[in-house]
Amino acid sequence: MVSVERRNELFMASLVVVFVVEKSLFPGAGYGVVTGADQGNKNN
Repeated sequence: MVSVERRNELFMASLVVVFVVEKSLFPGAGYGVVTGADQGNKNN
């Protein structure tokens, strides 16, 4: 069984991957289920 720390690392890594993929695929998109691209695009 995977330890909690390891699982959290994998979870954060997957979030980062999804974030990067969304940014590269939809650079000007105003939507994003995981990233909340609505606020993200305004902040960036």
